[in-house]
Amino acid sequence: MKKGFQRPWENDAIRWWSVAIWGVVWIGLFTHLNSPSELERRATEEFALRRVAEAATLQHFAGSSSPDWLAKAFGFDPESLREETAELFDEFMAEGELPASVAAHWAVMFDALGDPSRAKEAWEQINASTPLGEKRKEIALALIEDAEPSASLRAWTIMRYRQGISELPTWLLLVRESDSEGEQVRRWMEEKGTAMIRRGMLAHGVSLLVCLAALGGGIAFLRRRKELSLSAPPFRLSAQGWNSRYALREFFIAELVGVGAAFAVGFLLGQLGYGVLGWMLSGIAIFVVPAIWLSYRLTPGPRAALRLFRIRDSGWSYRQLTVFTAAGLCFFAMGIGILFLLDPDGSGSISDSLRPGDLDSLGNVWQSFLLAVILAPIVEEWIFRGFLYGGLRKRCGPVLAAVLASGCFAAVHGYSWLGLVTVFGYGLVFCWLYQRSGSLVPGMLVHAIYNGVVTLQLVSWFSLH
Repeated sequence: MKKGFQRPWENDAIRWWSVAIWGVVWIGLFTHLNSPSELERRATEEFALRRVAEAATLQHFAGSSSPDWLAKAFGFDPESLREETAELFDEFMAEGELPASVAAHWAVMFDALGDPSRAKEAWEQINASTPLGEKRKEIALALIEDAEPSASLRAWTIMRYRQGISELPTWLLLVRESDSEGEQVRRWMEEKGTAMIRRGMLAHGVSLLVCLAALGGGIAFLRRRKELSLSAPPFRLSAQGWNSRYALREFFIAELVGVGAAFAVGFLLGQLGYGVLGWMLSGIAIFVVPAIWLSYRLTPGPRAALRLFRIRDSGWSYRQLTVFTAAGLCFFAMGIGILFLLDPDGSGSISDSLRPGDLDSLGNVWQSFLLAVILAPIVEEWIFRGFLYGGLRKRCGPVLAAVLASGCFAAVHGYSWLGLVTVFGYGLVFCWLYQRSGSLVPGMLVHAIYNGVVTLQLVSWFSLH
């Protein structure tokens, strides 16, 4: 251990006003980053609604050849697709928030699913004030009324398709034709729809296994909870000895440094012509840099933190690790049930889940898995539960420390109010796992499994790649 390294967190000279200044700067920065402009918010929402319509139509298009029992079991039969999309559509229409730019997608989707009343209702939302809106209106009208498109409309549609600018109304109009473009689009729609269905069935199977493991883990934990009282880690440093002011201030600074590093990496590589690589590395930097900063500011380094958080040389048995992890999954299963009750149609969190940056290229899909399943579980548990919660619990107590740490954890995600409540609740689960087990390992595993299940579901049912 470095000589005198314990002095910073034993030093009572750190003032709360200095912590408050860094906290205000942190709140201001993340409020700015997580508060997109109205234009950006609408663009994200439009993408999400457009992709829902596209995915439902592709699944219906490809699932028509599947056995009825299989389609009903996994929810891609016409009735299930119609019910799910109708709930979402009705919610947005009731609030007057269905964008006119995606109304054509929903109109032709409902027409394909056999819901003419909602198809007409969506068609009436189409904005005809722009040339593109006028063309969409013509395409939707031709599809809904089963009319023959004009020669100019068909030529415009083919031109856009050959230019690579295609969307759901264009696909459905082209597949009605028997020419080469029509056959090509038909094969493409069948391939994409079939891929979605196969991936979706796999994702549902994985989710079912996780739910069964959660149920078994909850029962096992209740039966053996008295046997799972673990001793404190045999290490000289203790999170209970940290000065909470110092730990909180260093958390704020670490997060700001991480954002700065991510921006610098992305900007530099973007200027050099490596924009995609810069975007990927900036996503990694915003996770890793704060973890490294805190490791050296609050402990002698990452190796010391590994021992402190009982990640290395923990002395755990596989039984203890398995039961704690499964118990954490049980809480998550309960949380998913509560989320479903709060938002049964998914309208409250649709823009949190479906983002073009995560779904619209194969590289982005793989990066989503890298960040969600590997980096986020390790680094976020390291930062928010290990250092932040560990630094606050001596002065604040475990309950208030968990609330404060989980509030910061939710704030950095920048979701809708429903997403923030959900992430806050999961943060409390992770704090409980760390407090109860003395190790970050169960929380990391539960975090990884949950993120993996959610990401697999989104990519399986909504990605075109």
